[in-house]
Amino acid sequence: MKNKIDQFRDGAKVIEILDVDDQTPLRFMFGTPEGLYVVKDKSIFLMQKADHIDPERTNINVSDVYQKVFSYGFDNPIVGKILVSGERLFSSGFMRDVISQETAMGLILKGTGILCEIHDLTEKVFEQILEVADAGGPSGNKGQKLPHTSNLHTNIDIYIRLADNLRQVLTDFLVSIYKPTEGKRLLENLRTTIHQKHGDIHGFCVFFDKLISVMCFIRELRNAWEHPKAGQKVAWKDFTMKPDGRIYSPTIELISDKYPQDEMDLGTFMKQCTAILIEQLEALIGNACAANCSFGGFKCGVMELPKACRPHPEARLTCAVFLNGQWQPIG
Repeated sequence: MKNKIDQFRDGAKVIEILDVDDQTPLRFMFGTPEGLYVVKDKSIFLMQKADHIDPERTNINVSDVYQKVFSYGFDNPIVGKILVSGERLFSSGFMRDVISQETAMGLILKGTGILCEIHDLTEKVFEQILEVADAGGPSGNKGQKLPHTSNLHTNIDIYIRLADNLRQVLTDFLVSIYKPTEGKRLLENLRTTIHQKHGDIHGFCVFFDKLISVMCFIRELRNAWEHPKAGQKVAWKDFTMKPDGRIYSPTIELISDKYPQDEMDLGTFMKQCTAILIEQLEALIGNACAANCSFGGFKCGVMELPKACRPHPEARLTCAVFLNGQWQPIG
């Protein structure tokens, strides 16, 4: 006969996600090593069962818990593009032979959260620069006051660190699938493992070789920012006046022998870099699934869904099998 705590833990329960700021319905759920994530329109919650907290069942007073972990939800375009697509790709069972659904979704969620932060910071800095520029400054015979963007250095620092955190998520995702030899030359080992598995002309190898350049640029950007030296540093400027007498918005430049970036408008740089990072994570989960998925003896892959069939306007990707001469979406 079960003891009291076993009866209580094994019995049927109902848990309701209550939040005054998000009373929208549950959209979907997925598991990770940390617990079960619940996605609503405006937020994402982590739910943990009592057994996750107290696996030895020593305290009957330990209850199931939930906590808001992201103030981004189903309504967010990045959540749709990355997290909703990832859930469709990795919940189908097509990738179970190479990576567990829980591991994949944990990394995809982490990447989604970082990208949402990067996007919000980009918009904040871009709008701040525009507001400062519109406000202008007094000028006269005693000199002209240049506009000043407050906390610019701090925001650049946060942006570069977030971008490098996303680079690490990309790396961890690849390592979880391909399991290369660990070491200082991890990216080279990854490249060797991937090319050996798929062949040099395989589409994923072509994609990976392009992805590597993005990842190396971001790593160089952080190294140059945190450890500046001759020939390797990040140069940034607030509003400046140039010899033509015009006032220019803040700029950024990466001085590097391997991955130089000419001086360019900071807001434009952040917007372009953010768009590239979002694109690369979506492309990685789609291409990795297409290259490694399996489903019995069927020919399978990844396809782009027509807009009318998408679970979210930005969720383009889904697993598919080739039947009767055409690709059929799964899920």
